[in-house]
Amino acid sequence: MAVDAQKAAEAAAASTAEQGSDTYKTLMEVAWNFDYTNRIGKIG
Repeated sequence: MAVDAQKAAEAAAASTAEQGSDTYKTLMEVAWNFDYTNRIGKIG
């Protein structure tokens, strides 16, 4: 499930990269935070 979310985030970022680096950066931060939270949830 996490992998699907990551792929979706990457696809969204790739499709919006042409629109502006700020959007790309924001999406990457969201994806990273989601992945980080998911890992912490599994560990804890």
